[in-house]
Amino acid sequence: QQPATAMALRHRAVPQGDGTFLIQFELPRAGHVRLSVHDLLGRQLETREGWFDAGSQQVRIMTAGPRIAAAAYVYTIHYEGRNWSGKLARMR
Repeated sequence: QQPATAMALRHRAVPQGDGTFLIQFELPRAGHVRLSVHDLLGRQLETREGWFDAGSQQVRIMTAGPRIAAAAYVYTIHYEGRNWSGKLARMR
């Protein structure tokens, strides 16, 4: 695999057995990251924001509970003025 650059950020979402997703991404250098999760209608489910070191990172996102339906979601990673998106699918 190629190292992450400002133009290509490696990322993926891995479902966990406890109703969460582990969103993994690799940063080429330290910086401010905003990770948001929305449903397909654009409603915000969760946002995490903060300073992350360079290298491999992971953020656990809750996709279980009474307010969260079985559905598809989109996560977006905002870093250095760019956005990278991926999909999450939660089944009941």
